[in-house]
Amino acid sequence: MLLTLLILHLVIAFILYLIKSEHSGKIAFVLSLLPLGLSIYVLTTFLSSGPISFNEAWLPSIGASLSFKASGLNIFLILLTNILVPLIILSSVSQYSSKPNSFYALISLMQFGLLGVFTAYDGLLFYMFWEITLIPIYFISAIWGGTDKIKVTIKFFIYTFLGSIFMLLALISMKQHAPNGTFEYSDLMNAQLSGKELYFIYGSLS
Repeated sequence: MLLTLLILHLVIAFILYLIKSEHSGKIAFVLSLLPLGLSIYVLTTFLSSGPISFNEAWLPSIGASLSFKASGLNIFLILLTNILVPLIILSSVSQYSSKPNSFYALISLMQFGLLGVFTAYDGLLFYMFWEITLIPIYFISAIWGGTDKIKVTIKFFIYTFLGSIFMLLALISMKQHAPNGTFEYSDLMNAQLSGKELYFIYGSLS
């Protein structure tokens, strides 16, 4: 179910990019209601049956897996994201007349990345979705930003690039000290770290 929700956003992003129409905004709004409906179904399933998870082998040689989980607060983050995106699209229909298909496709791609961040139960997978989220934000700022869009975009790239490097190093360090040597969230949380390592790692992740 979680994997279906993620794939749906990729499909919608691809469709929106291909549709070059003056009604791109309306089409994007209608399509954005599909993930909203599915996220409501995820919420009702969670309330009736408990946590929802998906786990498949991915890169066992480095301890990474395709692991997703919806088990509490992240359920409501998923729902909130899928509520806000249709509202964002509605508020932007009359504002972005330049390449609207690309704009709405990037919005959907950003939504895909955010949902991956909220549901990833594997540290490396979390990192990858975090990076995916930054890509559409970068292009949206660079193309449809304000008067200082170039300056802002360069700063955004520098800060996020440096932050991402430290995040990746922190995750790798935690994995090396994890009992089972994997990127699984529960394994990372049990990593045996010294005081200095904790200071560096949690400072990097924050």
